[in-house]
Amino acid sequence: MRFTNLLFVTLLTTISVQAQQVETLVTGPSTFNDGLVLDSKGNIYASRYYSNTVTKIVRDGTTSIFASGFSDPNGMVMDANDTLYVTSASGNRIDKIAPDGTKSILISGIENPTSLVFDADSNLLVTQYQLSRISKIDSAGIVTSFMTGQGLNGPVGMNYDEAGNLYIGNFNDGKILKRTPKGDVSVIGDIPGWMGFSTYSNGYIYATGFQQHKIYRIATDGSEQIVYAGTGGSGNKDGELDEATFNGPNGIVASVTGDTLFISDFESRSLRMITGVLSNSTNSEIERSEPENFNLHQNFPNPFNPSTTINFDVNRASDVIISVFDLNGRIILELVNAFYNSGSYSVDFDATNLASGTYIYEMRSPDYVKIKTFTLIK
Repeated sequence: MRFTNLLFVTLLTTISVQAQQVETLVTGPSTFNDGLVLDSKGNIYASRYYSNTVTKIVRDGTTSIFASGFSDPNGMVMDANDTLYVTSASGNRIDKIAPDGTKSILISGIENPTSLVFDADSNLLVTQYQLSRISKIDSAGIVTSFMTGQGLNGPVGMNYDEAGNLYIGNFNDGKILKRTPKGDVSVIGDIPGWMGFSTYSNGYIYATGFQQHKIYRIATDGSEQIVYAGTGGSGNKDGELDEATFNGPNGIVASVTGDTLFISDFESRSLRMITGVLSNSTNSEIERSEPENFNLHQNFPNPFNPSTTINFDVNRASDVIISVFDLNGRIILELVNAFYNSGSYSVDFDATNLASGTYIYEMRSPDYVKIKTFTLIK
């Protein structure tokens, strides 16, 4: 996720713990089998390799074709405006699709693009599977070489962490590479057989073992690699992590809070999910009790300059919107617009670009509205 210089969001400080379970959200055969990405509202977009469509999945599991006309759509990325970028692996093209479904070509003639990620400067990085190369596309559409060699072997997935480290997954040999902001490259993981995609969440890389029918978890410092879920048998059994089965797990993406993983099964064309992920986290800030009510707390510090923290509680799974307004009721921005499980959360507001004064902030969910004020003093 990318942010303007007006807004920085701390994804979570405290989360209530839920049991770790594998569940099926969409039972196959569906219209997708490959890459996954989320928009700002928590909707899931899934590509279908060996076909030409991208499917939109809302949180209740309802699916619809969002866009078509691709050539083996593979990896995808979403920008801050919910514009979707899709690779056509055999079409040598990257398309972009506006939230209303309007589709246009971002760039053509780029050989075998397979996955995408934005860097901190809003450049688009793209893996090229057959060339074992990563290219960079700047805002003017100019393509330059970003990385070749250095252990790349059929790269298919990329993720950034908060420190600017880039993680790259190789489909061919299952290795996961870590590239520091200085350009140093090391191997932090080695998945048996083919690796599908990977996602980053709270200090770990989660990767799909396509041939092993397992989900792996790798510490970003390379100190740990475990089988996180799946027996290794091919199937569609839900339940406990060590009893569940997958069927060619392929795409994978973490929810905005990191407490849920969504996985596409390539063979069955099902959408699976793992809930309660943070209950196995090493994050010392996990809170073991669930809040009793929805609640928007007073920010701290207040007054502030230029940033402050807003804490809020969610006592059952719900959509949550937190917005900032001026005293005339004009919206300045949405700090939060996402689906949250029960828990306690925080969001940091950076008002560097605002003038001194008093502002309103509001928390809204289907059954709760609360308004408070805070004061910026420069």
